[in-house]
Amino acid sequence: DIVLPVGEVAAAKGAAEAGFEILQNSDLNPRKGLYGLRTVFSYKADGVLQTVDQTVLTNDRQNKVYYLVVRCSTKCYNDRRDEISTIVDSFTVRG
Repeated sequence: DIVLPVGEVAAAKGAAEAGFEILQNSDLNPRKGLYGLRTVFSYKADGVLQTVDQTVLTNDRQNKVYYLVVRCSTKCYNDRRDEISTIVDSFTVRG
């Protein structure tokens, strides 16, 4: 919820009626000292269903945040799901 208030929106009254839906919510721990979430959700904007795939990671001290977001129409996301997953899965934090 640091950049996009996904949890807040999901809990809001009328979220489903507005086309908001969480499609995936996964805990991540890609390596020791780094953890976070990958959340994929859809919402309607100007009558077009959009899908957002966001990955947010932080270190143990929680003084660094690493953020990757991919957004496109739901049709685009579904048509290119494999490509998008390859890109998101390759997100690597070094250092």
